[in-house]
Amino acid sequence: MICAVTTVRIPTMSAASPSSGYIDELLRLLGVSPGAAQHTQDLILRPVSVILIALTCWLSSRFGSRLIRRGLGRYSRRIQTAGDPGQAQRIDTVARIVANIWRVAVWIIGVITMLTVTGINLTPLLAGATVIGATIGFGAPVTRSGLSVGLLMLLEDQFRIGDVVEVNDLVGTVEEVSLRVTRLRSADGTAWYIPNGQILKLGNTSRHWSLALVHVLVRPNAPISEALAAIGQAATAVAERDELAPLFASKPMVLGVTDVASTGITVDIEARTRPGDNDTVARALREGILDHLGTSDLLAITDPE
Repeated sequence: MICAVTTVRIPTMSAASPSSGYIDELLRLLGVSPGAAQHTQDLILRPVSVILIALTCWLSSRFGSRLIRRGLGRYSRRIQTAGDPGQAQRIDTVARIVANIWRVAVWIIGVITMLTVTGINLTPLLAGATVIGATIGFGAPVTRSGLSVGLLMLLEDQFRIGDVVEVNDLVGTVEEVSLRVTRLRSADGTAWYIPNGQILKLGNTSRHWSLALVHVLVRPNAPISEALAAIGQAATAVAERDELAPLFASKPMVLGVTDVASTGITVDIEARTRPGDNDTVARALREGILDHLGTSDLLAITDPE
């Protein structure tokens, strides 16, 4: 018995080449070849994607930094209301730096994403950037030193925005602080940009307390005990004024005779003040001493230096 074996061939459907988007599928349905459809989709979607990514980065950096400043600003105002203006000032300084770091991080991620969308292979770029970064790192110790010094100054809270400081030989008000550079505004309005790595000497006159020192010159033949008592009374009267009392951190102190010359006897008086108010207190003490001793024939001249 002979059995006939019949082979039945089951037709298999060839898988269509996968499409990568709705534009590609639409063009293929319209009869466009797969290669042309894919190319057309790339020409349309890639520029649009880059524009959308750039817009997203701009919005994120702008509104994200604003939210950071507003959030920390609210916390700063609560701290200031609680009676700690110094800590509030420090929070304001940190808020600006965090906002700047946020903007830089957003744009770095955005640029990398845009390069990826355009089809650029980032492996050679990242390898080259690593080599260049290492070269710059080893060849630019000033930059590395400036960043590390800036970070340490922020962590140690050496100064804040709004403080009056003396950096090297420059005196001014701190307007901006970053990890790399500090901007000062001097009394004549000049803006000084000082790299943090070049800050060798730093003095802050806006911390804890300041000292008002006044030199009073009395007549050479004046009775010293009477002059010291009169100067002390004048200084005490100035410190007890309602508008000046909050500026004093301690009562004025007459130090006594510090110099004797043919032109007169120098008597020094000092008082601790709130940070930065020493010049205001010194001027008020001179005026008060002039008003009190101007008609007593004791005073020769005030603050000869």
